[in-house]
Amino acid sequence: MYQIYKEEGLITMIFSTRNQSIPNDLIPYIREKWTWVNFLFGGSNFHIARTEIEIIDLFWFFGLLGGAIYIYLIHGILIRTFTENIELRIPMLFLGLCAVFAGSFFTNAPVIPYFVVLVFQLKFTFNR
Repeated sequence: MYQIYKEEGLITMIFSTRNQSIPNDLIPYIREKWTWVNFLFGGSNFHIARTEIEIIDLFWFFGLLGGAIYIYLIHGILIRTFTENIELRIPMLFLGLCAVFAGSFFTNAPVIPYFVVLVFQLKFTFNR
């Protein structure tokens, strides 16, 4: 990682070179293939390229409108459960930061059921 830091900089080191897929893959794909409908509802081809940066992949997969609805639903259903308890605010912040850097956290279908089980288990544990 130090070599990447020296050659490419701090941001590239933090994102493990995933940030480089934005100008190399994402932007050219959007310029060539997207219409105004894609900006609203998304339209990615994850088999060709993905950034693995969660916030950007949410936009790429769901678009602006779809991403806003998705984030609203996640916040309304799951995240509010965590933030009701003061003991869970720090772990929730940490989880959110990890999701941003991990990529494919909220858009990966197998991860969501585990996340939902975690939410309800923590809610049950702290609401006794």
